[in-house]
Amino acid sequence: MESEKTQKNDESGWEEISLLDDVAKILSLCESGNDSWKQLSEVMTDWTEKIQKLQSQVSNLPGIHMSINKQKELLAKEEKDLKEKV
Repeated sequence: MESEKTQKNDESGWEEISLLDDVAKILSLCESGNDSWKQLSEVMTDWTEKIQKLQSQVSNLPGIHMSINKQKELLAKEEKDLKEKV
């Protein structure tokens, strides 16, 4: 059940994933009052898969595993090196 709009950026490999359609569907199913557990389960399964894709994409970002302080140190070092060159 692919209800969301996904768009893959071929240059970066980044896939744009939207959960808005899923949220709307969940709210609609809850509002209907019908016995829609199977449909809710399907939507939640899709949602879990999308979140896993997002986590994978984020974990592959450069520098994501470095602490903020380490990134600040590297930036300060680069700035210092640039000032010395000028």
